[in-house]
Amino acid sequence: MEKEEKVAAEAAAAEARRRLVIGVGFWVQGFRLFPWLGVNFFLKDGMGVAASSLQILQASANLPMVAKPLLGLLSDAVPIRGHRRLPYVAIGALLQAISWLAIALWPAISLPVLTIFLLSSNFGASICEVANDAIVAEAGKQVTSSSGSVLHNCGYT
Repeated sequence: MEKEEKVAAEAAAAEARRRLVIGVGFWVQGFRLFPWLGVNFFLKDGMGVAASSLQILQASANLPMVAKPLLGLLSDAVPIRGHRRLPYVAIGALLQAISWLAIALWPAISLPVLTIFLLSSNFGASICEVANDAIVAEAGKQVTSSSGSVLHNCGYT
């Protein structure tokens, strides 16, 4: 009886961690739009970048988002220390943190260096988004498979 309670407590703790990671992941995905607003004004007003160049820079900075399917395959095929999702979330968050801190703390940043940091930030964001979406999909599968018998008995399948 004591073992069953311990297993149930560990499962509840794992579920709480999973929900925290999912919640923080989606919160960060939404929050990362705020720095881009500042970057746009910094590029336009502070660095004097022309509007056409600004659009090219923004479009090219979003190129890492195109790699999301490949990143999904990579996270599925290459586990890190036995885990397939959370290490990728950590790597993506670290890339974003380093990039945005460098942008914020570098006093006389040049446009090419800023572009590299924006690319690495979006690369980290795409890694996080892929891993977080996969975590959500796996959690949904677990809920569906555990409640499948209930749905079948109610005539919903």
